[in-house]
Amino acid sequence: MEKEIITETLSAQIQKNAQESLQSMQTDMEVQRNLIIAQIRKKAEEETAVYIEQELSDLKNNLIQNESQTKWKVKRDLLERRAQLVNELFTEVRDDLIAFTNKSEYKTWCREQLNTANTQGELGKASIKIRKDDQQLFESLLTESNVSFSIVVSEFIMIGGFILISENRRLEMDRTFDSLLQSQREWFFAHSQLVL
Repeated sequence: MEKEIITETLSAQIQKNAQESLQSMQTDMEVQRNLIIAQIRKKAEEETAVYIEQELSDLKNNLIQNESQTKWKVKRDLLERRAQLVNELFTEVRDDLIAFTNKSEYKTWCREQLNTANTQGELGKASIKIRKDDQQLFESLLTESNVSFSIVVSEFIMIGGFILISENRRLEMDRTFDSLLQSQREWFFAHSQLVL
């Protein structure tokens, strides 16, 4: 019986030691498991923070790029609209000048311009460039003024007016509506401060 008691005591001791070892191992495993989970969680949070920062940076860059593209599109649309309005304005002015060349005031204007040119002095022989539609008008004006300028039809004068060139080249007077309109257009663009 003594053997049985020793065996039972030994068995109980072994069982107790095994239980304590098992509990100790479970505690160690739980601690190690928690440490590994904490390390994995920390690493995941760091990587997530990096990805979030990268995504925020990409979103910010996309926003800036889209905003820049939108501003450029608005500016381009405004410039196109301005160019359209300017073209319409100068087309209107051109049409008004063409209408003016069909009125009696045009003859008066041409006569005054020729008289001014004739008083410049020392013209000598001179030629006058005109558009084809004005040939009869200038022939009659020159006859009335008793001036003997030779008439040259120019294909470059489209609206009206004339270019007077003295043979000795001391005087060249451009009184064409074409050049006046062009210089006014250039002046407008130079002073409008609406450039890209």
